[in-house]
Amino acid sequence: MINIKTLHLNLNIKSGEIFGVTGPMASGKSQLLNTIANLPVNKFNFEDDNLLKLSPNELISYCNSNIPVNSELSLKEFLLTSLLYKKHFFSPHSPESIGTITYYAKHFDLLNMLSTPLTELSESQYQLALLAHAFSKGSKILLLDNPSKLLDIKSISNLMREVSKYSTRSDSVIIIAENNLSFLFQCCDRVAFLSDGEIIETIKPCDINSEKIKNYFTTDVIVNKNILNGKPTVQPLGES
Repeated sequence: MINIKTLHLNLNIKSGEIFGVTGPMASGKSQLLNTIANLPVNKFNFEDDNLLKLSPNELISYCNSNIPVNSELSLKEFLLTSLLYKKHFFSPHSPESIGTITYYAKHFDLLNMLSTPLTELSESQYQLALLAHAFSKGSKILLLDNPSKLLDIKSISNLMREVSKYSTRSDSVIIIAENNLSFLFQCCDRVAFLSDGEIIETIKPCDINSEKIKNYFTTDVIVNKNILNGKPTVQPLGES
């Protein structure tokens, strides 16, 4: 269990849990993740006190497309920056680190792009690069801000798979701020609805319905169940 407590936030998340955050535009989703990403370690309470000894890099990995990166790097060089905290100053990256970034490059369909400069990636490839970087870091708390943005259906499927795998790591927690409700409800164990930067309600995906979504987003939707896992999918109901 991880407790994250600030002046406006008191959040309890179980180890291994995938916790979603959503809400209408300007409800504070990205700001919530940014706040968590910049909290000092003493704002986190862990069942395992040893986690308080973690460095900031070991504690949090934050995927946010608004954070500037050095665009002159190749994709491989960029992914390796996620693991600089494990590297000895004058030594090359370890085989373990190379293996980690190669794994995520492969599973996000970027393996053939490792030598490509970031400036030559498409927008969707750049989004995948940011995701691979965040996952490669291997932190206890993984923050993903609108991760499905710009991704096609195959890339979203790959992302869902890697989110599920990451959640099985010891003591890991994943927090996803997302506009794509179907993606969020398929991935997450619980989802919080925000308004004006505050969590109004937290529910399990199985409890979602069209009335609740209309209450927050003021639009009509159709909520169906995925026949394979029973989790909800959400479709906007276009006006006739």
